[in-house]
Amino acid sequence: MSIFESVRDLVVVNSDHHALKLSIALRDGPVGDVNKAYAGNAEAGHFYLYRNESVPGMVMETVFSPKHKDGITSVYQEHRIFESGSELLRKRAALVAALAAEYGLPHESIGIDDAARGRQMALTELSTGQLIDLLQDRARGGIVTMKTDNYATGVDKALA
Repeated sequence: MSIFESVRDLVVVNSDHHALKLSIALRDGPVGDVNKAYAGNAEAGHFYLYRNESVPGMVMETVFSPKHKDGITSVYQEHRIFESGSELLRKRAALVAALAAEYGLPHESIGIDDAARGRQMALTELSTGQLIDLLQDRARGGIVTMKTDNYATGVDKALA
């Protein structure tokens, strides 16, 4: 089964109310909850994965950029991809690798223009739902361009 087939039934819940409620529960809860919610690496990105009984059947994912100090929070219906932080790391890494193969570039070389943030987003900075949308239909995710501030492509930012 392809990575896309294994996650195509993921449901994004566009609810600011649920996102706020889960964010507050994480912020106000025990410090250990924040530590347990974190997972990250260079292949999948960095995120907090959190669920709370105050919002049953929902899970919050906050993918963030350690470099830029910004992030995106999404709420989803429970799904097997959210079984654990390590499972989400594996699936996100597989989605990023599939997109890199689709474009024929290393994932570090792919940028998605984001007008709201005023910069290009790395694949690892996108939410899991956005990665799935990009894999399903590249046009939905914005224009994919090659980043110019990346040593992986041999292009030095100072020379660009």
